[in-house]
Amino acid sequence: MDTTTTTSLQVSAKQVNPTTSPLVSLHYDALHLIIDLLTFHDKFMLSHTCRKLRSITFCNWQLELKRLPAETRLEFWTQRAYNLPSKWVCASCCKLHPVMPPDSASKFWRNCYSVTCSRDAPAKIIASGYPPIYHHYVQLALKYSRLRINHTILEKLLAPSFDKTKSDCPSSCDGTYLRACKIIDNRFLVKEQWSQGDEQNYASRQTITSNFRRFCPHIATLAGYDNTSPKVQVDVAAAFAMPGYEATGGCHHCLTDYSILVTRNECTTVCLITTWRDFGTETCPDNLIWKSQVTHGGINDGWNAYGIFHREMGSVRKLFMCDWVA
Repeated sequence: MDTTTTTSLQVSAKQVNPTTSPLVSLHYDALHLIIDLLTFHDKFMLSHTCRKLRSITFCNWQLELKRLPAETRLEFWTQRAYNLPSKWVCASCCKLHPVMPPDSASKFWRNCYSVTCSRDAPAKIIASGYPPIYHHYVQLALKYSRLRINHTILEKLLAPSFDKTKSDCPSSCDGTYLRACKIIDNRFLVKEQWSQGDEQNYASRQTITSNFRRFCPHIATLAGYDNTSPKVQVDVAAAFAMPGYEATGGCHHCLTDYSILVTRNECTTVCLITTWRDFGTETCPDNLIWKSQVTHGGINDGWNAYGIFHREMGSVRKLFMCDWVA
């Protein structure tokens, strides 16, 4: 096992509690029954509390960790990284990586991936704008916000972005892209906004329907590979039929709300698409809320993560509009 893994398995002396407790006074058989109910991570932490519990839970932790399924190892490292500000969990190799402080938000993902992974897997892109958002963005932003540290890096992780968009599709129009991030109620929220159309390039219904990926991975998949017409197609038609009317909706397979607003005058047609995405709380990269938002990344693509979220449509948008930030 590499140095990073070995170091991360060590528990500092400050975490060891030498004092006795009612738990330690229990008979060995009773302790074994309790310990058998614990998760691997809890057993690991318990083994570092006192000599008696260390002797009961004694094992080769590095070897046992290797034997665990990938999902369990990922959960273990997520729990280990919970209070380690200098580490983030890599879903590609199921290990902890050191944080490389970025000098700008756009360079953050490059700095994080400057370490060597055991698997050359693509990072998990969860936003189509530039710079893209990766899971370690979400991990570290939520962690720093919870611990109230590294405010400079946190500001860069939550920094808004602006870009001009140009599609390779001949029918698409040039436009602009805006993104804003918030942490509200310990949840990582993203608002994305695309504006298309100007005096030279009129926005059209075909332009929007050819870019359903802007809404979420599930709507994009259904629109491209399913014979049924998702509600968003009806909303696009309604927005263009009634300029000034805001068509709204959401996805049942991820926590995404959207709105479509078309404005038109004698020489200009502009279509404004806005999405509000909820990437959830500080949790494992294997969590369904996170995976359902992935728009590129191999087997973990969001269209493979078909959970059903029973919620009120518009709830993510309403949460994003809250004034208070956690």
